[in-house]
Amino acid sequence: ARIATLVKDVIHAFAHQHSRPGAVLGETNALLIEKHTPGFVTLFLGTLDPKDGTLTYCSAGHPNALLRGRGGEIELLEASSPPLGVFVDQSWREREVRLEVDDLLFLYTDGVIEARRDGEFFGQEGLMAILKGWTGSSLELLPQAVLAEVLAFSQGSLFDDVAILALRLTA
Repeated sequence: ARIATLVKDVIHAFAHQHSRPGAVLGETNALLIEKHTPGFVTLFLGTLDPKDGTLTYCSAGHPNALLRGRGGEIELLEASSPPLGVFVDQSWREREVRLEVDDLLFLYTDGVIEARRDGEFFGQEGLMAILKGWTGSSLELLPQAVLAEVLAFSQGSLFDDVAILALRLTA
């Protein structure tokens, strides 16, 4: 928790200096290595231009974000890169995607897809199936609904922490 708070604050500070997510991750990585921070950190960092819906993003070892279109189609926002705090002089590839009104951006930690039962993982496929079939009108209820499905699948036993964030682009 201490390292997560540190990284959040460092990301926030560097985001004021750099407009590009890749530069923010590079600066954060350099600082973590310079300070010999133990372990590593995964994260997804994106900047959204609300005028045209352009999301510029990078992922540092984090599970792929999911983008659900208005018609229910799911797109993986792939950005496979190593986590922060591991490799010196690492760079993170930025990617862009355009969100349309009512598109849903879904972010989650690996505790969601790594929930298991009898050696079987919930997996990204299980998560995508929930998002594809979701018909709820209140976005605020989606993370709770996903968590309920994950807990039901894993019979209430999780091996890792779970964090879920759902965002919708509105007019």
